Amino acid sequence: MSEDKVNVYYSKLQSSNSDDASVSSTLVKRALLYESLNQYENCRQDIQAALKRDPDNQEIKNVLLRITTHKREQQSTEKEIEEDPRVIQFQKLLSDLDTTQTQRVRAFVNSANFITVLTACGTQDTPARVKSLSFMILTQLFNPTNASAEYPFTFIIEKCAASFSYCIDQGKNDSKLLAYRTLIAIFQTSMTIGSAILCQEGVIEEMMDTVEFEIVDVQVAVAEVLNIASSDKSCRKQILKFATDWLAKMAGQSKTNPHLKAAAQTALTKLKAQSDLPTTDADPSNANTNLEDAMDKMHLTNDSLVDSLKEVIKSKSVDTSLILNALEGLAYSSLKPEIKESLGEDEAFLKCLSTLAINTVREENSSSNNPLLFGIGTVFANLTMYRPVLDEKQKQIKKLRDLAEAKQRSKGDAPAEEDDPRESDRAVEGRIKKVITNGISLALIVLSKNSSPNIRSVAAQTYLNIITPQATRGQLLQQGVLKGLLPLSRDQGNTGLVASQALAKLAITADPRLAFHGDVVLDLVKPFLELCKDTNQLRQFEALMALTNLASVDDRVRLLIENADGMSVFENLQLSMIQHGLKTEFGC
Repeated sequence: MSEDKVNVYYSKLQSSNSDDASVSSTLVKRALLYESLNQYENCRQDIQAALKRDPDNQEIKNVLLRITTHKREQQSTEKEIEEDPRVIQFQKLLSDLDTTQTQRVRAFVNSANFITVLTACGTQDTPARVKSLSFMILTQLFNPTNASAEYPFTFIIEKCAASFSYCIDQGKNDSKLLAYRTLIAIFQTSMTIGSAILCQEGVIEEMMDTVEFEIVDVQVAVAEVLNIASSDKSCRKQILKFATDWLAKMAGQSKTNPHLKAAAQTALTKLKAQSDLPTTDADPSNANTNLEDAMDKMHLTNDSLVDSLKEVIKSKSVDTSLILNALEGLAYSSLKPEIKESLGEDEAFLKCLSTLAINTVREENSSSNNPLLFGIGTVFANLTMYRPVLDEKQKQIKKLRDLAEAKQRSKGDAPAEEDDPRESDRAVEGRIKKVITNGISLALIVLSKNSSPNIRSVAAQTYLNIITPQATRGQLLQQGVLKGLLPLSRDQGNTGLVASQALAKLAITADPRLAFHGDVVLDLVKPFLELCKDTNQLRQFEALMALTNLASVDDRVRLLIENADGMSVFENLQLSMIQHGLKTEFGC
């Protein structure tokens, strides 16, 4: 059947005239067919021929880039398999790992193969393919789907903890590095397992007793363990009790190693952000006092920590680990109004943040940039986020919660978040204008082309944020916002709905004939109909308004809505008084 299609395209090319656009279109279609058949060399030849005839066609360039990247990755994988036998070994371990078979899981965790996997995760120069497979094994092992009560979590923790202790007890720098880096990998695949290991009695206390005497590389590894562990509540208590003095010292000293300084600053930023949140603990004051005292001794403030992290981004460093640490700290701290204001007013920082995302396109291994892109997207999302609009029931619940939390606030504290002018719509819109001026549109296009669901989700939310003010929509359309939004609107779940809502806002206020060229208006019908089915009334309202606007200028839209059973969707919304007028207008 596929060969018949290839022959059809061959016949078309044979009988085609010299019209470059027509020939190019046929070549692209045949190339995509070849790609689906995994015939990448034939695909590449057709794409290159099409590009010669239509050199300005962006779609052809994108396909060529994809094919070239695939070939490079395939060659890299083949080379790694030839050079490192662990690739085949780990692939077999992954395929054989069945988390429903408790005894087989115990046997694997008790084997030398498990130690080999842990070692691969914790060794810095492990080849990318081997490390990726080792992380996949740990992720599947630590996070079983539908785990039974008999699943050996305790046994897994005991074996991991024993391996960690064994390496530490060796007393050698290489062994300590392996222990801490493996623990970081365990935290990355399961916070629960990582926390259980680090929170064993005496582990953090002994670690901090000797850290001053360790070499810099080991100190960096310790700081990175504390950094990732500070996201966990149980670990955070231990870190606040035993590690804040050392972290503050490393963050505050001018001669500290840059990697150590960045990790310590990020850990302190995360601890500070968590300590400022309301807590239900019986006596949270002692731990928080430890943190405040440690920072005061080194003359550190939240603002100074954030300024240091900003400078890392603005330095345009090529050191990825430094950048990642800085982004993580900024992602945590940018939830606070005063930090939002500081970051949102710094146009040099915003421009560097956008450039950082754009520059990842030039790199060969795109998946390795996912943590970087997620951090960038999170900062942008936090800076542009509006306060949620509450319904009456939510307002009553919030009022009760505020009364309960008021007992924990001292009289001299800053106003509650909802009263802070830095969180007002006007302040948010001011930050949105700044990020648009400094390149966020191109950065979001990069994020929207990534395959990671988390990155696509944060991109969709940021798009919705920056499109919300009507004044920005024309500028964003000129900057090509549709290139990123349209692919996101086809995603399943909340990402697709959020992106569709952003598109609906554009379709409401823009002239469809100017904003949506060619068949783009037809591509919008399906996501808008899906938006109509959502339970959120604002989304329903905006989707109906958008569809009404599109249908008023293009008969094809009306026909497509009817063929897609759109009228039954509108009838289901008839009972809603908010949409009643719009539904009636559309029906007319």
